[in-house]
Amino acid sequence: MPGGAFKGTIGGLAASANGAVLAVGQTVQNQAETVVINVKTGAHAIWRGGIMPGGAIFDGGQPSLTAYGKELAVFGRAHCPKGAAPGGCKSPGEEMRVVSPALAGGKLASGRMVFAQSQLITPSEGFVNDAFINSGGASVTAWVVFGAPKGSFVEVLRVSAATGKPQQVVFKLNTGNGFSYSFVSADPSGQWVLFDAGPSSHSINGWVDHGKLRPLKPAGDDAGQETWSS
Repeated sequence: MPGGAFKGTIGGLAASANGAVLAVGQTVQNQAETVVINVKTGAHAIWRGGIMPGGAIFDGGQPSLTAYGKELAVFGRAHCPKGAAPGGCKSPGEEMRVVSPALAGGKLASGRMVFAQSQLITPSEGFVNDAFINSGGASVTAWVVFGAPKGSFVEVLRVSAATGKPQQVVFKLNTGNGFSYSFVSADPSGQWVLFDAGPSSHSINGWVDHGKLRPLKPAGDDAGQETWSS
């Protein structure tokens, strides 16, 4: 596709389901930003974090796009600026924000919050590893991990993009004391999930079929990343 070289370190990548728009996460001089590109023309726009109401700063992370690239969703983390007065800023931790139109560019903080970490899991007990908006824009697929000596798990959740509340547990693997995590990924619809995680001693590579994990080769964490092909 036409265009020039990226200026920073490349992070997450995402494409719209129709292949017309590409979103690239990059870090330039320690600042995270998301570049959204029209694949046909090479025209691009840049989204940076920005300051949210309440004073917290949103750091962009993993991008995802709705079917025709109209909406850009970015899963990242919010934090209070250095030197903030005690009680003057409350950080929600991990969250996803969505902006539209994706090819406009601007501040991610100006967009709508889809969910905060605390809506999916208690921050002191676990965290969200990744989250992607599904092609229709109505739901999000999120990968949640929980670690505790009495019982850990890795979980795939379907979350409402309107309310930020969990709608369905797509798959849950109890992992005993601790867990390992290589990757979890889904196709643009969010229906087909690839899974490589498990107990702390080893991960299990497979795909989720109606709540059951079907093994794939190579086994364990020998696969660094996988994706669905149409």
